Amino acid sequence: MQELAILAMGIFFIFYAPYCMLKGGTYYNRNGWVSREESPLAFFLLVSVYVVLGLISIITFVFLNFS
Repeated sequence: MQELAILAMGIFFIFYAPYCMLKGGTYYNRNGWVSREESPLAFFLLVSVYVVLGLISIITFVFLNFS
């Protein structure tokens, strides 16, 4: 069951990153939803983190179940 939660989290992050890119903003904890123009550093940093976390989660799921 824990492996499925890891996979679900990875899929969520992989789909959330393009959503943020298409909408031109991301949720920033201190300010709520901020646009790319308001805070470009936070936007690119958070989108990068979403992609990395998604990939790590999916790779972890594959490693735990198929090795």
